[in-house]
Amino acid sequence: MLGFFCFQSLMGLARNYDYASPEAYPVPAGTLQEMTYSRASTAFQLWAPTAQRVELRLYHTATGGRAARTVQMKRSTDGTWHATVKGDMDGIKALEKRLLAQNAEHKDWECTEEMMSLTKEGKALY
Repeated sequence: MLGFFCFQSLMGLARNYDYASPEAYPVPAGTLQEMTYSRASTAFQLWAPTAQRVELRLYHTATGGRAARTVQMKRSTDGTWHATVKGDMDGIKALEKRLLAQNAEHKDWECTEEMMSLTKEGKALY
């Protein structure tokens, strides 16, 4: 059973989603639902408007090792990436709860021009 995941965003490849500033990034309409679990499938969503490709890596344990499965995510025009994995991924709901608690610690985070200038070429590429 797969219960742990991570996103790997690959930037700076083929197509360049270059925006004049962070304010020009596309914004998803509605609420961003990072993960929606059901016994039939689990849907993943990530907002990464400057990414060229995003992979969803699924693991059997939270301690890493080799990914049990890698899924290529598909980009939408609003800068979000989507993938749906069929099957019951028991354990993913508990992980979602833990990750949402971590995300809550960063609600006041804001990307500023000063922060962007610290990234590779000022384009948030790492």
